[in-house]
Amino acid sequence: MRLTAAADDTLRQISDALGITVALFSPNVIPLRVQAGETVGLHEATALVQAYLRIEDAATRQRCLAFVQAATA
Repeated sequence: MRLTAAADDTLRQISDALGITVALFSPNVIPLRVQAGETVGLHEATALVQAYLRIEDAATRQRCLAFVQAATA
């Protein structure tokens, strides 16, 4: 799948901020082990970030962030 120039630029900015390579956002990256028997790829994290960025309401973004943070506790 080919991304738009704007999407490429956004991924570059995110990867720069995180100190990682843009290639880690590819769905072809070897998944990371999360817990015994479970894996997650950075493409899932990218999808989560893209969905989060589409939320226009600040209060809704905060609830979303709180939900995700609570799920990690």
